[in-house]
Amino acid sequence: FARLLGVRTVAVTQPGTRTDAPHALAYGLADRIVAPWPEGAVDAPGLAPHADRVTWTGGISRFDARAVSGAVDHRRVLLLGRVLPPDVRDESVRRLGERGWNVTSVGHDDASRVDDPWPLLTRSTVVVSAAGQNSVADLAASGARAVVIGQERPFDEQRATAESLEAWGLARRADGAVSAEHLVDLVEKAAGDAPEWSRWRVSGAAARMAAAIEGTRP
Repeated sequence: FARLLGVRTVAVTQPGTRTDAPHALAYGLADRIVAPWPEGAVDAPGLAPHADRVTWTGGISRFDARAVSGAVDHRRVLLLGRVLPPDVRDESVRRLGERGWNVTSVGHDDASRVDDPWPLLTRSTVVVSAAGQNSVADLAASGARAVVIGQERPFDEQRATAESLEAWGLARRADGAVSAEHLVDLVEKAAGDAPEWSRWRVSGAAARMAAAIEGTRP
């Protein structure tokens, strides 16, 4: 409707198979398309016909440029958000505890929410997180060793992101049906990883998005 009135528009997109008619229409009408991940990282076939108008900003995190303080805790796992069914989460905590891991679980219900997860992100040996764009950008900003779980979403955005993170060597991947036994195995493997999160281009990403928006002004 805004475009119909002659207002310049910016479409902010996400990964996944967004080749349906509504997305094609939005992309076709937009003056600029912002993709908040690194170019080439996640397949997005719907953007191919509009490549000349796409700005790949890299992951946008509120923690960009925030200092990492304190050392990483020995054998600590952070379960971040509502990423596992309660029974799988409980069983995973039990199994990890048996193997000498300390587990912190936050954000899975109202009582477990925290205002600032940054200290937990930076001090944990391994972070288990969803594969949404905000979560991944925060993992990148903190340099976390991670297991990402591609949750069920329209257009398979999280599955595509999780597969790409695995292919780039940035995180271990699982799907929403992961068992507690498999998750423990992934956590212990992730503990030995050294991900090059700079490839996710979080540094300066918000400024690149702002510049793209400013650039659409007449």
